[in-house]
Amino acid sequence: MFAGRYELVDPLGEGGGGVVWRVWDRREQRYLAAKVLRDVDATSLIRFMREQSFRIEHRHVLTPLGWAGEDDRVLFTMPLVRGGSVASLIGATSNRRTCSWRQPAPVRRISGWPTSGSRRASTSRV
Repeated sequence: MFAGRYELVDPLGEGGGGVVWRVWDRREQRYLAAKVLRDVDATSLIRFMREQSFRIEHRHVLTPLGWAGEDDRVLFTMPLVRGGSVASLIGATSNRRTCSWRQPAPVRRISGWPTSGSRRASTSRV
């Protein structure tokens, strides 16, 4: 149980910043995804708070719903969606000739967002 509200059910994925869990939200009575921060230091907390407070409305972006802290652990929640991991997506499409994961792709092709200036952008921050 986390902060008296979120029950950590099972891990969904792991990255440099933390572990994403499927959680049961007792207040809302539904499953969510929750990213639990790995390291709790000042720099990590600032980055984590910025990440959870950033709101983009786009069909391909998960918007954080809220956050909770307990002792030395912090998490933020987001909608739980079906689908695979980025690793499985890359593995499934890396052999296709239409997409090269080693070369930058146009932002418009990745996100559908309009671009100005350069027609190509690095995918590292998209």
